[in-house]
Amino acid sequence: INERIREEYDKKKPLRTILNKGYDNALSAIVDANITTLLVTLVLFFMGSGAIKGFAVTTCIGILVSIFTAVYATRIISTYLIDNNILTSFGTNRMWFKNIPQIAFMKIKNKTFLFSAVLLSASILLIPFKGLNLGLDFTGGTQVVLAFDQETSQSQIYSILSKHNIVDAQVQTYGSSNVFIVKSADAAKLNKNTLQAITQDLPGSHVLQNEFIGPQVGQKMLSTGIIAILCSLVISLFYVAIRFDLRFAISAIVSLIHDPILILG
Repeated sequence: INERIREEYDKKKPLRTILNKGYDNALSAIVDANITTLLVTLVLFFMGSGAIKGFAVTTCIGILVSIFTAVYATRIISTYLIDNNILTSFGTNRMWFKNIPQIAFMKIKNKTFLFSAVLLSASILLIPFKGLNLGLDFTGGTQVVLAFDQETSQSQIYSILSKHNIVDAQVQTYGSSNVFIVKSADAAKLNKNTLQAITQDLPGSHVLQNEFIGPQVGQKMLSTGIIAILCSLVISLFYVAIRFDLRFAISAIVSLIHDPILILG
C-alpha cells in the first residue's frame, strides 16, 4: 500500500485522490497474497483433525483480520486524518534505496542452484536418520492438566517428574500462570498411580484433565495432515496458474516445498 501511495504521490495529485488510488491499486496484490493462504487453511480445516484443524481456524481468523485492518481500517483512519487536515503529506524519502548494493543475481544463478540442490539433497537424506520431532497429537501419549492453589514454576514440576522417572515430559503453562499442561509420549509411566504420587509431591495441586491419545489416532492424524498439505499445494498451484502464469505457479510450489525440507533437515 505504501509503495502504491508513493507512486501516486509523485504525480502531484490531491492527498485524498492519492490515498484512494494507492489502496485501490494495492488491493489485488493483497487479496492474491492472502487468498492462496486462505485456500490452504480451508483445505487443512476440512481434511485435517485435532491440532491441524485448530491451526487452520487460527490462521484463517488471522488472515481475515489482517485483510480487514490493512485494507479497510487503516484506510478509514487515513481518510479521517486527511479530511481533518491532521495528515497533510506522505513521507516519500527514498534515501535508503540509494545505498543498496547492485548484485547481478542472474550471473551467479548456477552456483546458487547447485548450492541449494546440495543442501536439499543433504536434508532429504538426513531426515530419515534424525527423524521428525512430532508432537503428542501425532505420536500418542498422555496429556494431563494440573492446577495449583499457589504459584508454581515449571522447574518444580520437572524435578518431581524426574523423581518419578518421567524424563521425556513437556510442561507448558495453560491459560492461568498456575495451570500447566504435562505431556508425555510414554503413557505407561504417566499412569493413574504415578499421577496420584506426583500430586502428593506437589502440594496444592489437583488434576483438571487426564487424556490418553492412542498411537493409532496420532498416525491417522499424521497421514491426514500429509494428504491435506499435498491437496493444498495442488490447489495453490491451480490458483496461481489461473490467476497469473503456470511458470509462476510451479516456481512458487517448488519454493514452498524447498524451504520446509531445509528447515527439517
